Amino acid sequence: KVARAIAFVVIGVGLDIVGLDLSQETVSSAAQWGIVLLFGVVVGLSFVAAGWFIYRAEIPDPLEN
Repeated sequence: KVARAIAFVVIGVGLDIVGLDLSQETVSSAAQWGIVLLFGVVVGLSFVAAGWFIYRAEIPDPLEN
């Protein structure tokens, strides 16, 4: 969930940076590439980073009754 939240923030900021204007009927090719990179690479890297943090987390052993 954290990875998705971070990815959504980065995508929102990234779409603003690439200049996506939803009031126009067409999207420039530069904005299209920006969208592809944001929704593909950035989201993928967010999941990889989340997996790395989960892998590195210290999980205590369950207590035996």
